Amino acid sequence: MHLLKYLAARNLIVVGGLGALIIGESALAATREEVSAAPAISGDPLYTAQSLRDPMKSLLPQHEEMLRPARDDDGKNAKKLAKTPMPVLELQGVLWGGPKPSAIINSEVYGVGEAVKGVIIKSVDRTGVKVEFQGQVLTLTPKGG
Repeated sequence: MHLLKYLAARNLIVVGGLGALIIGESALAATREEVSAAPAISGDPLYTAQSLRDPMKSLLPQHEEMLRPARDDDGKNAKKLAKTPMPVLELQGVLWGGPKPSAIINSEVYGVGEAVKGVIIKSVDRTGVKVEFQGQVLTLTPKGG
């Protein structure tokens, strides 16, 4: 015990909870220099999320890109694409009074800009829903309305 007190008094020993570490004076001097040379951290960290990807944004191609007709090398329509019939969409209701107008179509809620079976919702108002399918804008109205 006397030896530990002697070494601790001369900065040659560091006593911890479960043991002791004996170090020399030169190692202590180097440690003191490293601590004093370390940069001081001040203020808030420099974290900004502006360069990060929005985790809620889909990585899949947008619906408008998928509906664009094929083109040949000249930039003209390659062939008259076979018109597919518009899918059956049942407009069951509209929610148009708030900041995000929505439509209930086929028992699902959709907002402006979203697509239902390849049909893009362009606008929602009290009279119905304007949709775009293969370049044509159509209006859906609720049944009985």
